[in-house]
This record gives sequence, structure tokens and C-alpha cells, in this order.
Amino acid sequence: MKPLITATVLIALAGPSLADSPIAVSEYSRSTSSLKLVERSDGGEKGYFATFRGKAILTGTVVVEFDRAPGMNEGKDTTGASFFLPNVTSREKLPAAIGTFYPSPVVSIDLDLSPAKLLPLIVSKAKAQAILSGDQPRYEIAAQIEVKSFSAWVECGRREYTAEVVSASALSQQVVTRAKRELIGC
Repeated sequence: MKPLITATVLIALAGPSLADSPIAVSEYSRSTSSLKLVERSDGGEKGYFATFRGKAILTGTVVVEFDRAPGMNEGKDTTGASFFLPNVTSREKLPAAIGTFYPSPVVSIDLDLSPAKLLPLIVSKAKAQAILSGDQPRYEIAAQIEVKSFSAWVECGRREYTAEVVSASALSQQVVTRAKRELIGC
């Protein structure tokens, strides 16, 4: 059994004061990488989050999504958002929220690099430009990324994960397109 990192999280319930509210414990699985807990917030103005710093090299799928429909030309989203879907081995390298406060496995990670900055690292500049100006709302590329920071937070009533990318490279030059986006939005 892997040791756990425990973070106490206060949940305000209807009642006379926060001091009278029960305490829920949010736990994070210990990662197999060098990522270490460096900061967390248990509510208030900062919300609920935990930040881990260190180095982790992950393999999986880079996903770039745009708020667009196939064939859309006017007002077409060319900015988009970048995500990473780690494979099973890479998930073990990441601390996942497993306690009672919004537990969730690490299935999708929001990346800090925009598609315009990330794509040229993993595909040719011409292919990156074709994706940015393309028609499809979703593009997938098998890749390896190195991250230096990983965060878990709660937004839209669910657990989310984000990462700061140091480097990225393609494991395959094949780009898979999809006609439906899945990760943008709440």
C-alpha cells in the first residue's frame, strides 16, 4: 500500500459557525516521481488546491481542443486549449486526490502552454499551423512531456489537474482528429 499525503480541508455547512462544521480530509496518493507538495489552500479566497513541484516525465496523448464545429469559418476559435491524457504508467507518477473531498484519478491534465506554443514542440511548424487553422474541434498526438509543477484544484464542482510543461516531443507524427471536443468547459 502506498503512503498517503494528507491535507485537512474544512467544509462549511449550514450552521452557526465554521468551528461547528465537520472536517473532511483530502488525501493525495504519493507519486512515484520527484513531485513534492509545496503549497495548498483549504478554502477562503484562494479556494481549494494543492501544488506539487519537482520533475516528472510522462507519456500519453497531447490533446488540443478548440471551440469550433467542422466547417465553421466565421468566428472560428484558433486559440484553443491544451491537455494531456497520461497513460497508466504515467498516472502512477502523479499525486491524485483520493480522499473524501472531490477524489478523482488523474485522467486529464490542463497544460500551461497554449496550442500555438505546444504544437511546434511536437509536430512540424507546418502541421502545427494546419491544426491551428483547421476545421476540427479536437486533435490528438501521442507524446512525452516533462513537467516541473503539477496542481490539483476544485472548480465547476469537480477535481481538476494542471501542469507546467518544460519540454514535449511526439512519440508519433500521426495526428488523430475528432469531430467532438470533450475537455473544454465545465
